[in-house]
Amino acid sequence: MFTFGHSLTLLLSPSQIISVNINYVEFLIPMTPVVFAAYTIFTVGKPQKKRTFIFK
Repeated sequence: MFTFGHSLTLLLSPSQIISVNINYVEFLIPMTPVVFAAYTIFTVGKPQKKRTFIFK
């Protein structure tokens, strides 16, 4: 999903189809590892639901 979103952004941004305030981007870049670290800390040791994706 990350690759799709990243590719879409790289495609649409230079063509001026979408425009994002750079301040939001600069804030979200360091927040991503913080959020995933917090998620990992709070979910460690808990049983995980098995997720299965089937592509046909």
